[in-house]
Amino acid sequence: MNGLKNRMRIFVSYTLRDKQLDVNKLRRLSIFLSTYGYTFIDCINNNSRKKQERVIEEVKKCDCFLLLLTSKTFESEWVQVEIQLAKQENKKILETYVNHDIDYTALLNMIKSFRSKK
Repeated sequence: MNGLKNRMRIFVSYTLRDKQLDVNKLRRLSIFLSTYGYTFIDCINNNSRKKQERVIEEVKKCDCFLLLLTSKTFESEWVQVEIQLAKQENKKILETYVNHDIDYTALLNMIKSFRSKK
């Protein structure tokens, strides 16, 4: 069986407004998640001319919607749009709190649980 066919598509929703996350942390997250599948993180993977359309397309295609919660997550208009779209598309939403760093152990447990239910 082709291993690539079984890899999930993970959309990461986040905000950089409160400085709890930055591009370097998101790059580390992308590397970590690459073990489990294709990861879309807007500030890293979106090289499209129509950036907003690409985000919408990626939410629709994802198997798993990962919401990184920080103190200003819900102040971001785009995070709100992404969450609404994920709900409309019946995407499984995984949430993890970020307090200056990402809890990779908790994230790993969530992903394993998600994959076992698929």
